[in-house]
Amino acid sequence: MRIDVIGTSLELTGQARAYTEYQVFLRMAPLANDVESILVVVSPGDDARDTICHASARLRGSGQIRVSTRHNEPTGAIDAMASKLSAAVCRHLRLAPAQ
Repeated sequence: MRIDVIGTSLELTGQARAYTEYQVFLRMAPLANDVESILVVVSPGDDARDTICHASARLRGSGQIRVSTRHNEPTGAIDAMASKLSAAVCRHLRLAPAQ
């Protein structure tokens, strides 16, 4: 399972990139056999205080899942996205959500 993290219109620090990769990996590792790759895009919201996370998971042989989150803190947006992506993939695969 490959995880790519990019920032649009903002500079992602190495620490922010590592945090994002870790949170996605933590939630998605139990699903790694079913997930080919994940792309996470972190960007500022319309309100400069908001952060938006879009994530797209390409599943092995069963399509693609996309989720988006918005939060007033970057870590909140990242955490919510990782949780929402895991739940969406589990629903698609009809599995219990990864904790």
